[in-house]
Amino acid sequence: MNTFIILGRIDSVDEVKETSSGHQYREITVREARPYKNSEGNYDFDTHEITLWKSLAKEELKVGDQIMIRGRIQSYDYVKDERVYHNSELVAERISQYAA
Repeated sequence: MNTFIILGRIDSVDEVKETSSGHQYREITVREARPYKNSEGNYDFDTHEITLWKSLAKEELKVGDQIMIRGRIQSYDYVKDERVYHNSELVAERISQYAA
């Protein structure tokens, strides 16, 4: 099963963009606290870039919103300068917003 769930706060929201084939998308950055404290007694955070497609890209989202995202990890290869690169991205399938 290829699924991820992230609960965190939005750090950034890009503008809605459109592909050459007319599909709308945007990227958001979500900051998620780790479940344990570091050696200084503070919580560290992980930051995730997440891609939203079609109707999810149109959702009203703003920096600071607490959200839960369920989605999938999408991998692909591409060639640049005669070299093959591998990339993975987090693609949202469902978003739930929570009151602060």
